Amino acid sequence: MSNQVSLSVAQRDGRGKQAAKRLRREGHVPAVVYGGDAGPVPVSISEHAIEDILRHVSLTSLVDLTVESGESTKALVRQPIRHPITEKLIHVDILRVSARSRVQINV
Repeated sequence: MSNQVSLSVAQRDGRGKQAAKRLRREGHVPAVVYGGDAGPVPVSISEHAIEDILRHVSLTSLVDLTVESGESTKALVRQPIRHPITEKLIHVDILRVSARSRVQINV
């Protein structure tokens, strides 16, 4: 994988357990993009795309995040939550960062 890792996400409308289950059945992972100057945005990510990123980069690596609405920013993939038995992704948090933001990361 190249040094520039990009991730495309789609905004999601549904909230709650049933909407999340429907997303997972369709091969997507529910996520939230937060931090920076904007408020939290609920999104969905292709399960294949996020698994590929988690397999090849660390949680301290910046990714180019593009929301289907056109917003593009640098971000850190934080707290991927997996099912305790199947190990499938259940939820992912994504933190927006900028050149002027300060982020504390455990290495």
